[in-house]
Amino acid sequence: MNWTPWFQQSDERPQKGGFSGALVMPVKVLKNEGSEIRLRLVGEDHSTLQLFRSRLNANDKVEYANFFTGHPDLDEPELYVRAKKGAKADKIVKDLCSDIAKEFADLSL
Repeated sequence: MNWTPWFQQSDERPQKGGFSGALVMPVKVLKNEGSEIRLRLVGEDHSTLQLFRSRLNANDKVEYANFFTGHPDLDEPELYVRAKKGAKADKIVKDLCSDIAKEFADLSL
């Protein structure tokens, strides 16, 4: 499932350490039940997860958002979002991804 051009579902692990010009983050949807969503973010670390958590918790449609890293060598981190009544968690995450992608689109190194 492709969320935005920034996200791509893949079994391939992203390479760390270089900027290829394309930002790809493999995502596995573990749970998507209306107001709740749980995602596994392959190859990501605390920096990316904190960006998502802080922006999601600042969203007035989000009741709760957090991430769980598990074992640093064995587990891929997971992001959990619970939306307020009447809001859909997957739409909130998709919209956030689009916003972040737009912010980084004009980045030049």
